[in-house]
Amino acid sequence: HFSSSKVPMTCIIVTLGSKGAVAFHNGEIIHEQKTCEIDNPIDPTGAGDAFAAGFLHGYLSCQADMKDESGCIITAESVKAGMHYGCATGTSCIMVPGASVPSKKDNIERIFKSIKSH
Repeated sequence: HFSSSKVPMTCIIVTLGSKGAVAFHNGEIIHEQKTCEIDNPIDPTGAGDAFAAGFLHGYLSCQADMKDESGCIITAESVKAGMHYGCATGTSCIMVPGASVPSKKDNIERIFKSIKSH
């Protein structure tokens, strides 16, 4: 709760590797996102960075339509969208060797569609 007492708008995202990610706000879980099973991951290097990039893409793509009356841009829906895309991007990353080979957009989209957003 340390962050919510100083900055009430704080949302903490914790990645859980092959189990997905979880989001907290004011010490409460606001969203859990699973990812898909990968039988033979090639290289986990860069998966966390890929998740972060995917999260920002999903979050920012959603946020413009989700502002509430106070102008707040942190909504459960925008966090959910970010986590869904983040898990797809992180999963796509582990399917190629090394962190310098970018995932193909069609591969990310295929994984995105296969992951259920809860």
